[in-house]
Amino acid sequence: MSAAGAGLCLLMLAGGFPLLADDCSLAGFARNDAAAEAPFVVSTNRPAFRAVHGSAWVPGMVPVFAVEKSGVWELRRHPGRGQEDFTDPIFFGLPAVDESVTASVAGRWEIQATRSDGSRLHLAVELSEHHGRVAGRFDQTTDYRFAQIAGGTATAERLELDVKYINDEYRLLTERSGDRWLGRWMRRDGTEGGELELHRNAVPCGVPAKAAPVALFEVRPPAGSSSPRRYLLADDPVPAGWTREERPLVRVWRATSP
Repeated sequence: MSAAGAGLCLLMLAGGFPLLADDCSLAGFARNDAAAEAPFVVSTNRPAFRAVHGSAWVPGMVPVFAVEKSGVWELRRHPGRGQEDFTDPIFFGLPAVDESVTASVAGRWEIQATRSDGSRLHLAVELSEHHGRVAGRFDQTTDYRFAQIAGGTATAERLELDVKYINDEYRLLTERSGDRWLGRWMRRDGTEGGELELHRNAVPCGVPAKAAPVALFEVRPPAGSSSPRRYLLADDPVPAGWTREERPLVRVWRATSP
């Protein structure tokens, strides 16, 4: 686990929910309101919520990262800038119901790139999207782990990525075609280029089949307070003087079984 997530240990809690493969299952998270520590820690009882945890980036699910800012831990949908290649999500949740772009981009994508001579490259990326900005990393188990996603944007119909690989820079320009992204890749200096296809493979994952997901919100302390931000479910009471964000961070599942 990354340094940003080291303080966020995970407790696997079945509790009546199905658990499938080790790389994708439900975990329980308990709150920790200490400013200098991670927002959630292991607990054998009273988890605040459950979310998907594992090494698999599930198609359409939002990765959530622990990001440290000035000694205070926060939950974010992108890792800290420059930390994408070595920061793992602490859990995955569902996007809000109106975040169709997020659902269409988030997850692991298999890439097939064709060179001008007809040869093909096969690689994979793990992507997240928030407010139109795309972040992510290449598969860290291959030589392409040295490549970096320097930037990216997404709309309902277009996905564009800027990639740096050692001393070279590339652009990936694609348009939606059903459940795939099709387009072209090109080297910035124009010396190389070819066709490009991104597709996602299904990842079996144990999520509550009967329980409805619930929104998880960030709640900010009163102005001038040194208290860290909190993360509450939609129907949790907001402390007096605190302000709940208008938009949820993600949707998760309640700690209790249906």
